[in-house]
Amino acid sequence: KYARKHENNPQFTFGTGKVSVLGGFASATALFVVALVMSVESIQRLFDPQAIHFNEAIGVAILGLLVNIACAYILQGHHGHAHEHHHHDHNLKAAYFHVLADALTSLLAIVALFSGKLFGWNWLDPIMGIIGALVITRWSFILLKETSPILLSQPASPKLCTLVQ
Repeated sequence: KYARKHENNPQFTFGTGKVSVLGGFASATALFVVALVMSVESIQRLFDPQAIHFNEAIGVAILGLLVNIACAYILQGHHGHAHEHHHHDHNLKAAYFHVLADALTSLLAIVALFSGKLFGWNWLDPIMGIIGALVITRWSFILLKETSPILLSQPASPKLCTLVQ
């Protein structure tokens, strides 16, 4: 909204195109931090297991998965719409990755919690946390690789482009 609101503002010499890229970069950084915290907590729980309230945790994980599937469906529609117009909204892509990451962790948690409840495999919960963190880290680096070069490049002014040609 901010970028569209200020797209004709002369104070933004090079336009507002990098606003969504900055949002994507910030989200990628946040995703990485979440993955790091997930890893640390999962490793700690692997070596110092905690009591798990399976029924409550399964209920919360299923609710989280349903909400994230609905959000992914909504964002996927917007994300696809952006591709039809041949521009990339990195902020929307980052939001989509966030929702996918949440859905993935919910799904992994459901598998781990049912395995712990039915078979006593409580160790699977922290293992799934580590796997989820690795996948989220990968998505984070994909977004960082896409947004970093755009943020670090400075578009040439129209006058300079004319002189060079």
